[in-house]
Amino acid sequence: MTNATFAFVDSNFTISQHLQMLAIRNYANSTDLAVTFYGVEVAGCEQGHLLLNNYITNRDESIFLFFSIRQFINEDHFLQINLLKKILLHKREIHFANESLKISTIDSLLDLIILTYSESFDELESF
Repeated sequence: MTNATFAFVDSNFTISQHLQMLAIRNYANSTDLAVTFYGVEVAGCEQGHLLLNNYITNRDESIFLFFSIRQFINEDHFLQINLLKKILLHKREIHFANESLKISTIDSLLDLIILTYSESFDELESF
């Protein structure tokens, strides 16, 4: 059985969108997710997550699939925990294709926070 999934490509262009979409498709296929739509935040406004904030409450998909968890690292190198928590509180799962990571509960988010802050940001880049 597949799960309706909204995929978010990273608009920072450090990795081409073509390669990101390949990674997202491969991850979706290997985890039985059905990508129903692709979206991207407006370039230069990624940290505001305007599209994501809108779709948290206005889309039917129960799963959000991102290219990378780095899409949630702000300019100060901190994980945007409150935004991830907001997604979970709206009964959505979060997946990250590049890291092969799934967050489906507040407890799994807490585990990720412990891992993230137990490593330096430079070490997180190889995560």
